[in-house]
Amino acid sequence: MRSITTALGLAAALALTACARHDGGPAASPAVAVSVAAARAVQTAQRLEVTGTLAARDSAVVASQQPGRVISLAVREGDEVAAGQALAVIDRSTYTAQASSAAGAGTAAHAAVEAANFDVQAARAAIAAARAKSVNAGLRAQRFTALYAEGAVSRQERDDAVAAADGAKAELASAGAAEASARARIAMASGEAAAADGRRALADATLGQTSVIAPFDGIVTKRWLDVGAYANAGSPVVTVESSRRLELDLTIPEDAAGSLAAGAVMPVRIDAWNGGPLTARMRSLVPDDSAGTHAYVAKLDIGYHRGLLPGMFARADVAGRPLEGVGIPASALVRRAGQTGTFVVADGKARFQPLTLLGTVGATAIVSGLTDGASVVLAPGELTDGERVAAR
Repeated sequence: MRSITTALGLAAALALTACARHDGGPAASPAVAVSVAAARAVQTAQRLEVTGTLAARDSAVVASQQPGRVISLAVREGDEVAAGQALAVIDRSTYTAQASSAAGAGTAAHAAVEAANFDVQAARAAIAAARAKSVNAGLRAQRFTALYAEGAVSRQERDDAVAAADGAKAELASAGAAEASARARIAMASGEAAAADGRRALADATLGQTSVIAPFDGIVTKRWLDVGAYANAGSPVVTVESSRRLELDLTIPEDAAGSLAAGAVMPVRIDAWNGGPLTARMRSLVPDDSAGTHAYVAKLDIGYHRGLLPGMFARADVAGRPLEGVGIPASALVRRAGQTGTFVVADGKARFQPLTLLGTVGATAIVSGLTDGASVVLAPGELTDGERVAAR
């Protein structure tokens, strides 16, 4: 009898418990507090980060102009050089001897010109004296001829006077011939002097060409020879690239090329340079000649900034293809079951909404598949579809 009473009590307790669960159910989980943002319809252009490298607008392979052994090479790769600076010297002993010989020949030729000039001056003085003597002798011959006709002088005296006049004329002619000869020697000596001057100038120029000179301010980017090496005429010695006229070559995707035009100014970032932000002006936009690409190369003038060097890596932002869709913070995007989407808050619950990502502009994602004004969850974390949320 006692066992029957106990069993009936247990059954009654179980029935009461079942009734309690059916009436109240399990306790609801608390809503998750989330931060939300409103989606907004946008029309914009995608910002693309493009990259490139600095290059020198002026680059020269500086070669030896004369053959010879390199006896001095004053620069190394990476050295800054100034226009007109001697970079290397070729053995000049032979060229120095040639210049010295040409200088001696020139001196002798000019001395010959001076001597011929002296002879001309002497001949002119002789002509003046001979002319005066000829005039006097002619007058005396005329007078003695008249006196002979009057019987005042002898025939011999007259003949002597006439002979003296003829001799004076001959001396005048000889002095004239001497002057002409001296003038001819001047012409010849002057020609020889001019030729000697030309040979001397050539020898001096050749001697000067034994110095390898920097054509402009720049950086030595390659040293082709070392001291002691033999250089032929035209052999590369060093490569110099301008450090004052730099350009930036940026690779531009085809869909972004249409937004650029010559003269456009854009900010540039160079990680290896500590001088702060830069701006560059686009000079031209040309097709990329790399095989299989449909890109372009934008050439931008950087200008001179101390510390910038050819080869440095640079980045810039350009406007890409137009984007029309709905903008949401990029932090609202998540991946669930292999799909990209966001959580939309509606009726106190978070619902996963699959989206198509069209592009990004800064921290904003441009998407399709979402309505304007929808409330999206920022940084959803481990949020699940249908979970209760409380927007804050």
